[in-house]
Amino acid sequence: MPYEDGAKTLFLYTKGTAGSPPVDLSQLLLYFEDTKEANASNEDLKEIQSMVETVKRDKEVSIGYMKTFEKEALLLDQGREEGRREGRAEGRREERVNTERERRRAEALAEELRLLREELERLKMQPEKN
Repeated sequence: MPYEDGAKTLFLYTKGTAGSPPVDLSQLLLYFEDTKEANASNEDLKEIQSMVETVKRDKEVSIGYMKTFEKEALLLDQGREEGRREGRAEGRREERVNTERERRRAEALAEELRLLREELERLKMQPEKN
């Protein structure tokens, strides 16, 4: 994906089986799947692993990560709650529509029943033919 600033984004699927990716790419994808020292199999990955370990040991970074994680969780919860509110409102709107449709149906059936009763009474009033 080219951007106006010249940057590009690559999407890598680590579970792919098609094709023959270069060894370096295969190693990188394995490291992405399971970021641990044993999977840092070349110098570039060992350097990345060293940075990962340094960041993990840095208390400020850990605290910042946790705060960010908590903020994201809070935002996610707020989004879920907003989604629930919207869902309930939509459900109420649908229920009103359904209720109105059923009310009209009941009124139509009541009118049909009234007409049938009138017809029955009219037929009762007619003299019998032998």
